[in-house]
Amino acid sequence: MPHAAYCSECGTNVYVRADGRCPMGHGPESLSNYYEVDVWPGHMGATGPSSMFTPQTLAMARWARVTLVIIVAGLLLMCCFACAISPFFFTTY
Repeated sequence: MPHAAYCSECGTNVYVRADGRCPMGHGPESLSNYYEVDVWPGHMGATGPSSMFTPQTLAMARWARVTLVIIVAGLLLMCCFACAISPFFFTTY
């Protein structure tokens, strides 16, 4: 049965090649949490091992949300500032 594992270099679960490396060529020292999978890649529509919510993926998702919130808040503040100062620029004397 084929094996998959978590690759710390790729940051995701990957299929383990016959030589013990991940598909991107990272060595066995980068792989952990080995498990068996039902099908090889490309068979019966399989696109990859089922992704598990690892601490690394959860941390990446958390930082992505924080970054998005900071960007949206910054854009809102810029819009509010632009609306607040616009009367000073568009008044006629």
